[in-house]
Amino acid sequence: MTCGIRDRELDPRSGDLRHLREQGLVETVRVPGTREHAVVLTKEGRGLLESHRDRDRDDRQTFYDGLKRERELEHDVQVYRAYEHYAERLREEGARIERVILDYQLRSEYERWLHERDRDRDNYDGHPDRTPEEIREWALEHDLKYFDDEVHFPDLRIEYGTARLTDKELYEFFDRPFPQGFAGFDVVAEIAPEGWEHSPMLACFHPSVEQIYEESVQLHRNMEAFRSAQRRRRADVEIEYVPSPEPTLDEIRSEYRSTPVEWQTEMTDLIGLCLWDVFSDGHDVIVADGRVAHLGSFRGSGAFLDEYLTRPLYGDGRGDGNYMRFYMGTAWISERADLTPVYAMIFRRLRSLGAEWMYHFPELYLTEFGAADMNSEPHKPYSVSEAAVAELNAQKKRSEIERIRADLAANNARAREEAMDRPPPATVRAYREVYGRDPRGWPPI
Repeated sequence: MTCGIRDRELDPRSGDLRHLREQGLVETVRVPGTREHAVVLTKEGRGLLESHRDRDRDDRQTFYDGLKRERELEHDVQVYRAYEHYAERLREEGARIERVILDYQLRSEYERWLHERDRDRDNYDGHPDRTPEEIREWALEHDLKYFDDEVHFPDLRIEYGTARLTDKELYEFFDRPFPQGFAGFDVVAEIAPEGWEHSPMLACFHPSVEQIYEESVQLHRNMEAFRSAQRRRRADVEIEYVPSPEPTLDEIRSEYRSTPVEWQTEMTDLIGLCLWDVFSDGHDVIVADGRVAHLGSFRGSGAFLDEYLTRPLYGDGRGDGNYMRFYMGTAWISERADLTPVYAMIFRRLRSLGAEWMYHFPELYLTEFGAADMNSEPHKPYSVSEAAVAELNAQKKRSEIERIRADLAANNARAREEAMDRPPPATVRAYREVYGRDPRGWPPI
């Protein structure tokens, strides 16, 4: 693994790095086409690291010396920078990085497993005898993507540990702020003191005809914009594009049907959706002892909340909760009412437990999967011309990926700046109201 040097304190002429180089522990290599250098271990440097670590650990970090893939030096430096970005974010969240696994480590492990039974086969013809089902299962066990009948490998994987509440502790933690449930009378008194039927938040589940009309028009325009964009991407194909008419208020009014109020169900769902916004959506709730109350992924968080509410019916173990009940939180109803009072109620209860909240600004990232070429046609003879074409295509792909990443970084930076010109999210406003200050992570710049 190589690391890029940009900071002055890591300049190849600086004292620390010069000392390591004079000791024969590292060497520096200029990155082609740039003024930057990369640092790699020498055999002596690797030997020094190997002699000062715990050899009893099975998951210890693998070290390398020299350049493994000199022609991909620039790409490796970009991968290292991506690692620095995510490692810094993980450390800010209290995570402990345990090791980094590179793509060829994962590939090597895959290849060993793929051909593990070959030496015992009398009819071995160069092809492994693993079935697609076995390969898919192996990929899932190793948290790797499997599609198009291939295993796809990331450039690197960061393994980290974060002190988190166990599932049992999560259930107990949620019992404390909601001893009477999500729709208990204590919750009603706090967010709907005049009764649910008279609460402005009733509109979340019983929107007016005008609100439904506005939402329908916006959805229609978004779909039309998507169709138009798809048409522009296929400029080489003649596609007759006829925009569909927008829905009218009269059409919405003719289809509108009122529904009966079910205050307990609706309040339970609203609290659950708002809890998803606080505990998921990239944010973190840190309990009094410093551990994270992590509910899982977006989908896993939705499933946990449903399982928490249905435990009396189905038991205490985490199973197959209906994640769609709370998935994506209040994304579909947040414009129907001001939900700040609900978030404030949640934060008041979290604060009484000594818990903290960390905000994370939503951003888009590009994840690149390494080409899964080690398990395809292993018997095919090597061709210089085909290898040259493959390398040229790989360079084009890397250039395109870097361009997309640069565009995403610019868009993310612009989104952060634009966020400062708008009122803070309701979750941030509620946190300010309860804690008297901004949460960690806000403002996003």
